[in-house]
Amino acid sequence: MQKESISKRYDDSLQGAIESVPDDKREAISDKVNEALFDADGKANLDFEDYVIAMKEKAEATDDEALSDGIQAEVDNYFEALQALEPDRYKDRKQTFDQNMMTHQLDGYMENPDSVDAENVSTGLRDTIDIVQGVSTARFSTWTRPTSPTMPIRP
Repeated sequence: MQKESISKRYDDSLQGAIESVPDDKREAISDKVNEALFDADGKANLDFEDYVIAMKEKAEATDDEALSDGIQAEVDNYFEALQALEPDRYKDRKQTFDQNMMTHQLDGYMENPDSVDAENVSTGLRDTIDIVQGVSTARFSTWTRPTSPTMPIRP
């Protein structure tokens, strides 16, 4: 009950802070966020992901930690503003962004498997074996033994 009260007070405070921003500034922020994250038709602007990927690759190639931190802060700012201004659109857009970024990372691993950290390879191999063993164990545990030599085993 107390957590609910804290949450409500936080939400009310956040809403009050948003509403205290002059309408023209709030609209300008909303327009900037929408322009960056959405196309004119309201769908995800995938150019944003391309921009983030290009900047992260540039930061990595030049070993520029400030650039990497800056692009991450920019991404965070856009999504925090979207969450505050349009929480209904935030969830879907953030999920799309995260999926696209993970897909890009997986594509990089597929192109260059040697770039995968040895510890991650080991963990992935163990997890895959555990999954296969779990599926096999579950499949075999549901089989019944035949009562006669001509009766087939059924799952």
